[in-house]
Parts: sequence; structure tokens; C-alpha cells
Amino acid sequence: MNFMDIFKLLLGVLLAGVIGLGAAQMADLTSSASVPAKMAYPIAADADSSQAANAGADTEKAEESVLDLLVTASAEKGKKVAKKCTACHTFDQGGPNRTGPNLWDVVNKAKASAEGFSYSNGLAAMGAAGEVWTYESIDKLILKPKAYISDTKMSFAGLKKVKDRANMIAYLRSLSDSPAPLPTDAAEATDATEAEMAPASEDMPAATDSEAPADATTAQ
Repeated sequence: MNFMDIFKLLLGVLLAGVIGLGAAQMADLTSSASVPAKMAYPIAADADSSQAANAGADTEKAEESVLDLLVTASAEKGKKVAKKCTACHTFDQGGPNRTGPNLWDVVNKAKASAEGFSYSNGLAAMGAAGEVWTYESIDKLILKPKAYISDTKMSFAGLKKVKDRANMIAYLRSLSDSPAPLPTDAAEATDATEAEMAPASEDMPAATDSEAPADATTAQ
């Protein structure tokens, strides 16, 4: 092998090394390129729309009450909810008291009036004041007993869902030989009574002389 052959061989090796080094550097540059965490700009939500939606939800919750739902509430579903209470209460007519009193015919019943049952001081005071178990007061009790009667003996945590409470109250209402009127029935009856008792309208025509009583002169 002459000098020229050796020179060409060394030149080829050197050229191959340069090419290889260049390729390695290009690979490093490609792999280390920063990739953005998010591939697009975030779009801010419409604050007004969000606030309006939240306000609508809050309004709906505020307007929803047991009295509104009671008209269409299900006593059958309420009976299932009441299974949570059977360890402490009986629901049948003439049933015994347990840890809690019997709950037959409890709607519009005087508070703290179950015979033979020892009530907490708070509930006994309500009964002594003549309070009765209205739909509203039952709702407050089964929502959060401790908040309604601070010294209650009930260990029940309460029913958070308003539909569960409405169904439960509908079931309690059904436990009677003569169920209490629903809120709408009571309102209609009140309106009818007020209409009957309202004075005659001033627009009605006055009585004529011929319609006057025969003894009108002697009444003076």
C-alpha cells in the first residue's frame, strides 16, 4: 500500500467521524426542543353566564320547599324512607313507644303528647305552649333534629334531601283515619271561608221602597 492509499483511508475515516458527530448533535437539538404544556390558548369562561347559571340554581333551591312538593309527594316512597326510623319508632295505630314515641296520626297532633313517653325538656316546653306538629315543624325536625330541639334524645342525623322529607311527611300524613288537609286544600278552604264572610259589595243596588220591611217605621 503506497502513501496515497493510506492518505485516502485516513481521510475517509476522518470524514465519517465528522458526519457522525454532526448527526449526533442534530439529534440532541431535536430531542431537547421544548414542548408547551398546553397546545392551545385557554379560553376564559363567560363570567356573566357562569354567574347567571349559579344564580338560577340558587333560586331554584330557594323556591323548592316541602310545602311545594307535598302535594305530589309519594307516601309509598316515604314509607321506604321511614324504615330508617323503625328501630326507634312504631307507626301502627296503638303501637308501643320505643326509644321514640309512636307516630300514628302525628300530623297536627299536640307536641309531647304521646302517653307514657318521657320527652326532652325542649319538646315538653313546646307541648306546654300548645304547639302542634305542623308540616313545617315536622320538616324542620327531620331535616336536623339537634338544630330544632337542642336537647333532643334523637340520634338521627336528619334527611338532607327535600324530596325525601316531603315523601316522609306524606307517609306520616297517611297514618290517620282522617288525614290532615294538604297545604293547598287548607288554603282553598280558607279562601272560601273568607269569601263567604266578606261584606256585600257597595256596588249592589239599594233596596226599593217596595222591598223595604213593612215595620220599617216602628224600628226608629
